[in-house]
Amino acid sequence: MRKEAVMKNKIIILAVLFSLSVSAQSDKYLHFLINSHGVPAIGITMHQFGYSQAQCIIIPSAIMAAVSFGKEVRDKQSGGIFSWKDIDADMRGLITGAFITLAVNGIQQHIQDKRAAERTYQFYNPITEK
Repeated sequence: MRKEAVMKNKIIILAVLFSLSVSAQSDKYLHFLINSHGVPAIGITMHQFGYSQAQCIIIPSAIMAAVSFGKEVRDKQSGGIFSWKDIDADMRGLITGAFITLAVNGIQQHIQDKRAAERTYQFYNPITEK
């Protein structure tokens, strides 16, 4: 199961990198998409490795926020501008990604709990008194 999750995340990362070649006109969309896909990619993988739901939202959000601010600082240092509109698009993507992570991990946990309960009841044998 973990190998499948890692492979899916590699595919997501490749898709995000491919989308970077889109024209600068859709720059805000790219900021949104990278964060709204990056947070779940990291958060869902972390959940597969046993991290808590809170950790699966906070840690990826912090990582992606640092990447977003770092990108804007690099833009400023290379002669561009530090765009608060880009940061706004990034934060909207972070919030969307956090909700996606919450939903997917919640559904996944529900399915795991349901399967565990079914396995438990399979071997249930009540003691009967005569």
